[in-house]
Formats: sequence, C-alpha cells, structure tokens
Amino acid sequence: MGKRPRWSPEEKKFFNECVDKGMTDAQISSEFHIKTKFEKAKGFHMRTPDAMGRRRRFLAMEHPPVEGKPLNHRRSWSPEDDDLLRTYKDRGISKEEMAEIFNRTERAIDTRIRYLENKDTTPSPGLHQLKGFFNHIFRRFGHNRG
Repeated sequence: MGKRPRWSPEEKKFFNECVDKGMTDAQISSEFHIKTKFEKAKGFHMRTPDAMGRRRRFLAMEHPPVEGKPLNHRRSWSPEDDDLLRTYKDRGISKEEMAEIFNRTERAIDTRIRYLENKDTTPSPGLHQLKGFFNHIFRRFGHNRG
C-alpha cells in the first residue's frame, strides 16, 4: 500500500460537513469520489470508506496527534540529545515529559528510544567481517586482493 495523501483543508471541511449531516463513511467516500472524479475539485483525493472511518476515529481521539509539522520536524538528533534521552529514560521520566523537554512529539521520542535500544544492542561489524566484505567487492569487480 502506498503512502496516503494528507487531508487538505478543503477535504477536512467537506468531511466535517458530511459528518454533521449524519452521512455514513460509505456515503462520504462516494461524495469524495464524485468531487475527485467528476467535479475535479481542487485539493480532493479519492478516499475509501476505511479512510473515512480512520478520519472519524482520529477526530474522536481525546488528544489527537499534532497535524502539520512539529517545531523540530526533520531536525536531526544530536549525540547530546541521544545521551540526554538515554539518561531521562533511565531515570523513568515519561515520554510525555521528554516530548516537552525536547520539543518533539511523543511518537518521535518513542521512535528514537527504540532506535537507540536497537543500535545499542546491535554489534558493530568486526574487522574480519569488513575485510571479507571488501574482498567480496573486489572479486566482484574483477580485482584479486587477498
């Protein structure tokens, strides 16, 4: 399955109007198909009934994820950030508090913690493994190195 397109402001507004009218997910999906295929409405995408259900559940969440780009969107984690994150995790600080400290989403905190845990437990390749890898590459390109 490919990446789903983000909901445009036009789609959000139209979806809310349909929900206010009491339409089902299938009915709303049909309306989106009409807008997309026949009316060629700008900012609209084909949406399935399942997509309508996901949108409905998203809007019903008590604390929905932040839409749009967080302040640190695409900003790399520094080694200092990683060290602090490990320290805070070891001290039992909640992901919610860490998200506020780092000015990132809880999901970003959770993803980075899992990445660091995986990185910390994955052994680095040994010298003999690297030598074998490079010998394989040299042989593949017709060079004979020992």
